[in-house]
Amino acid sequence: MIEVDENLIISIMPKRFKDSNKGDYGKVLNITGSKNYTGAGMLSALAALKVGAGYSILCSDEYSINASRSVSCDVIYKSHKNFDFEIVKAYIEEQKIDSIVFGCGIGVDSTTTDFTGKLIEYLKTTEIPTVVDADGINCLAKIGVELNKNFILTPHPAELARLLYTEADVIQEDRENYIRKAQEQFKVTIILKGYNTLIADNEHIYKNRTGTSALSKAGTGDVLAGMIGGFLAQNVSVRDAAILSVYLHGISSQVYTDEYSEYSMLASDLLDYIPLAIKEVCSSPLH
Repeated sequence: MIEVDENLIISIMPKRFKDSNKGDYGKVLNITGSKNYTGAGMLSALAALKVGAGYSILCSDEYSINASRSVSCDVIYKSHKNFDFEIVKAYIEEQKIDSIVFGCGIGVDSTTTDFTGKLIEYLKTTEIPTVVDADGINCLAKIGVELNKNFILTPHPAELARLLYTEADVIQEDRENYIRKAQEQFKVTIILKGYNTLIADNEHIYKNRTGTSALSKAGTGDVLAGMIGGFLAQNVSVRDAAILSVYLHGISSQVYTDEYSEYSMLASDLLDYIPLAIKEVCSSPLH
C-alpha cells in the first residue's frame, strides 16, 4: 500500500506553459447527464475545465443540453439524440477527442445499457482514455463487457459490489482485498471511493487521506469523474490522473470545510474550490 502524499502529487502535476493555447490542453467529451439528472452532466463538464482541460464538451440529450446552456457558456454542447451510437462515434472521430467521461447520471435502461456495450467495444479499438462512472458502471455490471488498460472505473462500494456480485457491506469490510480482486478481473485502474479512497492499478494500491464528510453528497462523484477526464486530456497517465484527481478533490472539500463546515457544501460549491486546491499544491515549497 502506497500513501498518496504531496511529494507524489507535485511530481505528477501537469505543467502549464506561457506559449500555449487551448489545443495544447486537450478536449474532453462528457457523455453524461439525462433529463432526470441534468446536473450530473454540467458538473462533470465544468470540473474538466477547472483542472485545466482546453475544451469540455457535454454530449447529452436535448433536455439536459437546454438546461445546461442556462448555467454555463464555457461548455460546448452536442446532442446524442437519445444515445445514438453512430452520432457519438462520428463526433469522437471528427473532433479528435483526447479523453472521455462516461456514465454520470445517464440512467440504467435498455437504451443506455445497449449504448454502453457499443461504446466500450468501440473505445477498445482506440487509444482514448475513458472514465466510466456511476450509471456507466451499473450498465457495465449488466452486460459484463471486457475492458482494457485505457479505462478507469470509479465505483463507490455499492457499484463495486454490483460488478463483483456481492454486497456493499462485504466490500467495506475488506476494501483493499476487493479493489485488488476488481483490478485483476477487469484489468483497469479502479478508484474505490469512500473514506481513505483507494486507487489500484496493475502494480500497486494507493491510499488517499484527503477529504471530509462534506463529500458525502450527491454530485461530488460527478465532479471527480470530470476532474479525471480533464487531466487525461492533458496527457496525464491513467494512474496519475486518478491519483491527482482524488487528492485534489479531497483537498477542495477540506478548504471549503475550513472556511464553512462539513455540512453545507454542494457539489457545485466544490467546483469553486478546485482552483484553491490546485493553488495550495502549486504554491508548496516542494513544487
